[in-house]
Amino acid sequence: MNDNTYKKSLLLLMSVLLLTIGSCKDENYRINAIPDITIAPLTVTDKSIGDTVKLSSTVDYGGQTANFSYKWYKYVTLPNYTQVLKLISEEKDFVAVMDSLGTYQLREEVTNTATGITAASLTTWNVVSRAERGWYVLKATVDGNTEMDGFLLSGTTIVSTPHLLSEKYGQALSGEPIGLTFTSAYNYLDPVSNKFTPNNSCLIAVSQKEIIAYRIKDEKVLANTDRLFYEVPAAASRNFAGIISDPKLMVVVNNGHAHGMNPASNSFLPERLGAYNLSPYFTIPPHLTSTDAGYILGFDQENESFVTVRYQQTGITYFPDEYLPSPGGNAYQISSNHLGGKLEFLENTDGSLDTLLTTNGRAYALLQPNAITGKVLLGLNLAELVPTQHNGAHSPIRYADTLLASHYPDLVNASYYTLHKGQPILYFSYQNKLGSYQIESKNYLNQLHSFDPGEEITYLKYLDCQYDSPTSYNFSRLVVATYSNGKYKIYQFSVLGNSLHQEGPLLQGEGKVKSLIYSSPATTAFFNALYRYY
Repeated sequence: MNDNTYKKSLLLLMSVLLLTIGSCKDENYRINAIPDITIAPLTVTDKSIGDTVKLSSTVDYGGQTANFSYKWYKYVTLPNYTQVLKLISEEKDFVAVMDSLGTYQLREEVTNTATGITAASLTTWNVVSRAERGWYVLKATVDGNTEMDGFLLSGTTIVSTPHLLSEKYGQALSGEPIGLTFTSAYNYLDPVSNKFTPNNSCLIAVSQKEIIAYRIKDEKVLANTDRLFYEVPAAASRNFAGIISDPKLMVVVNNGHAHGMNPASNSFLPERLGAYNLSPYFTIPPHLTSTDAGYILGFDQENESFVTVRYQQTGITYFPDEYLPSPGGNAYQISSNHLGGKLEFLENTDGSLDTLLTTNGRAYALLQPNAITGKVLLGLNLAELVPTQHNGAHSPIRYADTLLASHYPDLVNASYYTLHKGQPILYFSYQNKLGSYQIESKNYLNQLHSFDPGEEITYLKYLDCQYDSPTSYNFSRLVVATYSNGKYKIYQFSVLGNSLHQEGPLLQGEGKVKSLIYSSPATTAFFNALYRYY
């Protein structure tokens, strides 16, 4: 740089300084201090996933007016655990939807556009889950697809969150609804980082054509059909028909064949081999120890036989025509193979049908025989499934009774059935009525409760929720869903002898209920008690 250029630059700099100093003088040539930029502190209470946070910046500039620019930054943590600032907005007002759990740290920067001076403030709040306790309802939409509603509990307050799949996944699942189950151990594979995140508590929602894993706590769909199978079934030929889960094995039925998945894994294995056609009805025994999990009782419609679907196997297992001995002879030497009928119901309840062991866990099934107009009620010993007990060595059938339509017309022609979970009482729905049948005493009541004539019963389940914490949330009730004029109602009844008493809130929404689950933040206890849904 030559001397002339240097001198010109120096003169220019001195001129700028003189102008700046002059602007800070009053008419008496006193120098005034530049005012501080003061940002009013912001306070934000805890928010939930899906909440919208709106903040308006209030700035004081020593009572003077000035023009400011605004920047809002969020602190984010990178995969290497380094925290960085991410620019969220350059508007005066901050507006954002909460989409992740944890601590939300927000940095606001306000800059005087004339002087370039910047002030900053930090606001912090927690984003908590609103979704871990409450009811999740799988339903059919008016156009024949599958949606899910939530009824989320906070103390005694219920927040309705309809159309969760459309909101969180972007669309309903195609096809009619099939079922809803749960795992506390789903192993999520992030498609971007290609890293696994274990122990995700997820609802698994199934329609005829699609399956999704929906993480409850932050209301996110982690995986869809394309990511939930090692070999994805062809979309055109998919026909999902049933779903069941226990802590070691989840099974989905597609075109009659079973795909199994360890619930702590992330994908269903290829279909199990064999000439069989599974019905959508399953049950599982109580879990006395961890070795008792992973054994599911089902029914092969092709061979009209009861089967076991076991974890760590590639096929399904039939029971031999062997019979459990008992003192004084065996009253029920009934093969569980080639039964000559169609299975229409299968559920478990407390108690035992085992003549040799003190066990808990029995199931009852309703079979529609090919030869008669009534139904056959079968009692099954669930200890037959478990390796530490009988390990499938005998026929599980330990009870049989023929229910003729002439004696029990409403029961035989019922649309839905469920078992009391504390004793062998079969509840059923016929038209708009509820009835009961006490299996051991054979006491039959065809009208425990009647709904309005326009209400069609679409769901019936006895729920024994003893897995929540605090225990004040627990309940044991008969849950019934009805449908009328495009909308559903979900009723809850406590059972007192031969009478029903409506309890709790009436849940209402659009569509027709197929299945529901009561979710709890006590996810491990919930998962271990999931057998009581079946």
